[in-house]
Amino acid sequence: MSAAARSHLLLLACAAIWGFAFVAQRLGADVVGAYTFIAARNYLGAAALLPLVWFLDRREHRDAAARRRAWRTVVTPGIIIGVLLFAGSALQQLGIEQTTAGN
Repeated sequence: MSAAARSHLLLLACAAIWGFAFVAQRLGADVVGAYTFIAARNYLGAAALLPLVWFLDRREHRDAAARRRAWRTVVTPGIIIGVLLFAGSALQQLGIEQTTAGN
């Protein structure tokens, strides 16, 4: 398979996953509130990524001071991006609660 065909298939898969997520979000909006849904989704995502972060951090074989310095450089940008992601997710989920999945 050529690189172009593979990239097109990956884009199609990404669009399909993105589209199916709206149906799941709509069903979730019928059961729980927007903020509860966002919290549950983000806790699951964090639980899935934390072992990977821990493994990659340990693989670098840095001492404790170097690890602390590395974490400090990513905390402020991470908080800013997290706040923006939360705002976008909250607005999207609140909008999904008030419309149909087809819209």
